[in-house]
Amino acid sequence: MLRRIQYFQAVVESGNFQDAAAKCHVSQSAISQQVKKLEDEVGVPLLARHNRTFSLTAAGAHFYRRSLFLASLLEQLIAETRRIDAPLRPALRLGYNRAYLGSELTQAVAEFSASHPQADISAVSGSHESLYLQMRDDALDLVVNDQRRVFSSEYNNLVLGYSALHIEVSSRSPLSRLESVDIRELEGQPCVLIAAKSEQDEERLYYDLSLGLRAEYQFSETLAEARLSVVTGRAFLPVDVITPASAEEEAVRRIPVFRNGEAIRKAYCAFWKKGSGTTLADAFAPVLRKCFPE
Repeated sequence: MLRRIQYFQAVVESGNFQDAAAKCHVSQSAISQQVKKLEDEVGVPLLARHNRTFSLTAAGAHFYRRSLFLASLLEQLIAETRRIDAPLRPALRLGYNRAYLGSELTQAVAEFSASHPQADISAVSGSHESLYLQMRDDALDLVVNDQRRVFSSEYNNLVLGYSALHIEVSSRSPLSRLESVDIRELEGQPCVLIAAKSEQDEERLYYDLSLGLRAEYQFSETLAEARLSVVTGRAFLPVDVITPASAEEEAVRRIPVFRNGEAIRKAYCAFWKKGSGTTLADAFAPVLRKCFPE
């Protein structure tokens, strides 16, 4: 019955038997026969057929919806069973910069986990320096970070893309009416940075000396806390934008930051140790690169 349920789901999602058959790599007549056998087993019509089209019956709509939950539980059962048989699964430990808010990493993890179902993938966020130290100490296998150092020959250094510095401000803030802002105009303005207590001096120096921001800094340890400072109008939040969002949150507006008329850009890279024996990191890197815009 499981295979027939999968065929039924494909028919519903494709909207016709021809595309569903191609998706399932079977003939159109075969998938039609299997769906009919499923209806016979269930005991009620799931599809109302109209010449070359069909619609879901009320029972069919219910069966389709519940079958998705069943499929999800089955996937979890299979994954749990595999973990019991192979408790020492290969691990891929990822780290990413807290200022990075893009979707590329999430997309890459989704694609990689589909092709490497046995891999145990985890991810943590951190400051630039904390991620570097964790990678150096073998606590992380691959890090997505902005480039602040000269590339080291001890690591693989893969440029993924270039971010543009933006600030997030409350949509109620007068600053939200600006189309852009020069970094010198932000001097003395309240700014929230995401950093643990041990990382605050490092982040303050970077934004002051390397970027020339020289704002009045306050700190939050999580993005959620920092966003509260933004939406309540207490501070702006610097963020690195690689792929512009299709839609912004109503409570927040992102404004590009310039210096002397030019966008402030940073290289975002994947870093991982050479010869570390972590083949998953080597396999993950090209998948990650493909998810970033050219």
